[in-house]
Amino acid sequence: MKKKDIVIDYRTLLISTVKERSLSLAIGVALITIILSIGFSLVISKIKSRLPIIREKEKVEEKAKEVSSKQKVQTYIVKEGDQLYFIAQKFYGSGLNMEEIIKANNIINPDLIEVGQVLVIPEIKSK
Repeated sequence: MKKKDIVIDYRTLLISTVKERSLSLAIGVALITIILSIGFSLVISKIKSRLPIIREKEKVEEKAKEVSSKQKVQTYIVKEGDQLYFIAQKFYGSGLNMEEIIKANNIINPDLIEVGQVLVIPEIKSK
């Protein structure tokens, strides 16, 4: 008995495999595209949500420069755990002067100061 030589045509095999799996390939590409677009939109929304904070910080810094050119002014960068009362107490010896800090920085809610926020500390007399 003679063994038959088996000849494999790899090109035809590759083409038939690609045809058989084209649906899986299309679904995979679509899935990767969807995942990437969702990830991209999440990153963009996170950046957009931080833009007002950055702009507000720039405004405060600009205001601090304007005020400092008119009078002697200090600035303070808010750290974690800071409260306006204690910041005022640190600079003026009395927490009652926090109202002046609030006015100088146009703060609407004194309980919502953020870490990294630059505060203008005006030169005033202690209460």
